[in-house]
Amino acid sequence: MYCLYDYKQTDLYHGINRTDEYYQTVKNLKLPLHQRKRQWPTIEQFWTSTEPKPFKLSADDQADWRKFRKWLSLRLRELTPQTKSFYEINNPKYVDEVNMSHGIWDQKAVFCQDAIAFNYDFTFHMSEAELKAYKGPMPEKFEVPKQFDLQKATRLKLDKDAIKLAQMEQEAAAQEAAALNKEM
Repeated sequence: MYCLYDYKQTDLYHGINRTDEYYQTVKNLKLPLHQRKRQWPTIEQFWTSTEPKPFKLSADDQADWRKFRKWLSLRLRELTPQTKSFYEINNPKYVDEVNMSHGIWDQKAVFCQDAIAFNYDFTFHMSEAELKAYKGPMPEKFEVPKQFDLQKATRLKLDKDAIKLAQMEQEAAAQEAAALNKEM
């Protein structure tokens, strides 16, 4: 998993900008460029800007982040203003499977009500022809657990004395049964 983000690049991190005079003081201008107090862009200004900015890349332990960084830089060099976005390319293909409106308010979203974890196995990705051609064992279907009726539930209060008494009664009943078996 990779996370690409703008690290400390906007006023969301640094706080609201002050007036221009605050940044133009003699004391501030005497400092080297990297130590000067400066105005930071808002989130909208940052993302609409066309000048290159540094980003941070985070990844989990198993990720090959060097390979991903190289791939990402190659992909970014290929982009042009006419390049379609991932959404524009893939939404027409999968709009029936996803069934979400994605901001199209005239289209009603359809939501899946059953838990996908119980329906998801290797046959989920197979077409009907592949399923017919498959000769191996089919996975067993799980029964979805149901929530029990809480209105029919009763509260059970246990204390140590009641538990000890029940254990003693069970032991006495077991001893009586053993004695009856000996007599027979």
